[in-house]
Amino acid sequence: MRLESESTAPGVVLVVEDEAAVRMFCCTVLRRSGYEVLEAPGPMEALDTLQHKTVGLVLTDITMPGMNGKEMVKRIDRGQQRDLKVLYMSGYSENLEPGLDFLEKPFTSADLLKRVRAALDGVVSV
Repeated sequence: MRLESESTAPGVVLVVEDEAAVRMFCCTVLRRSGYEVLEAPGPMEALDTLQHKTVGLVLTDITMPGMNGKEMVKRIDRGQQRDLKVLYMSGYSENLEPGLDFLEKPFTSADLLKRVRAALDGVVSV
């Protein structure tokens, strides 16, 4: 018997973004495209959400107050989130590092959907 969270996990995206307008844009675009979307205004809220819900992708800003997105990802319990993919976003190109799946702000809804699908499919674009 499959649990509901197991059957829907690949389509579940957690958006972590401290800027409300950017978070709302991402969530709206993804929901309209059929994704189940969870949202968190910061890393601590995201880590709390990940304790209770299995997700397929974390779409996270890098530069946030308190804890950056990279540090948040290091703290995720990978035993609980085994198949988790991560897509980072930032308006600061100096945050780009080799091997990071990175979406540079500003981006269009088409860019967002293309990169989220690729990240969920395991295709890293750098």
